[in-house]
Amino acid sequence: MDENDLQHLPCEGDRKSVLKFKRCEPKQFISLAAEVFGVLQSFRRDGVFCDIKLETDDGTIVVGHKFALLSASPYFRAIFTSFEESNKDHINMKELDSTISQLLINYIYTGEIIVNEEHEQGFLASTNLIQLDYIIASCEGFLQTQLNP
Repeated sequence: MDENDLQHLPCEGDRKSVLKFKRCEPKQFISLAAEVFGVLQSFRRDGVFCDIKLETDDGTIVVGHKFALLSASPYFRAIFTSFEESNKDHINMKELDSTISQLLINYIYTGEIIVNEEHEQGFLASTNLIQLDYIIASCEGFLQTQLNP
């Protein structure tokens, strides 16, 4: 194979194989998962292919994709696979605050959330309900930083 041709060779010190052109140079690649969830987030924002509507405590409707929600949360996994809601496209979730539920659903799609004093109490209760363990740990950590003897 000519050195100007692409080769599939392992990089030194790297267990993964990479495409190599002449020599192994680090390249920045966008994670496929991040790219897919970015597309899903834009679909959700535009209402494209959304197959679930979550109605919160004040009647706010938060739309989403069942697969995205059940992939991130054991709570949604149970709802969409085991209970009578599995065949529904509208679920009443009166125990969720509308602002916090929107932030949590955005987190599922983006992987980003800010925990602060304004939302922290609601975050902890809501994340416990829908079982988003990473945010639960973040809320607990945030609470610990706020403790003052």
